[in-house]
Amino acid sequence: MRAERVNCHVKLANVLFARGLAKRLASDGIVAHAVHPGVVATNFINHADESIQAYIRTLEAQSPEQGADTLIWLATAEEPGKSSGGYFHERKPRTPNPLVNDEACVERLWQESEKLVAKAGV
Repeated sequence: MRAERVNCHVKLANVLFARGLAKRLASDGIVAHAVHPGVVATNFINHADESIQAYIRTLEAQSPEQGADTLIWLATAEEPGKSSGGYFHERKPRTPNPLVNDEACVERLWQESEKLVAKAGV
């Protein structure tokens, strides 16, 4: 599978998980969002296979501080606390893959995640 496609699948899983978490924590008043930080100049790619490393090197990276900006904003600003289960990039809501709105997909990812965690003994 091509690196771009792998990255898209990983991000989809991240947003699906955030939706499932938001639903589960709503009654406790806890907010959960997914964030796309962009390409950040860190050692993260050292843990990826060669094809993904090669792909990421073709992209323009930003500093870790720039990559963390939206995450910090989500954790501290009032506006994102008024909703839950969103997907943000550069402090703006981003339209995710339509599968994120499919409750069956959200629940399936959650259930499969629980199975994997149980299998790992975590």
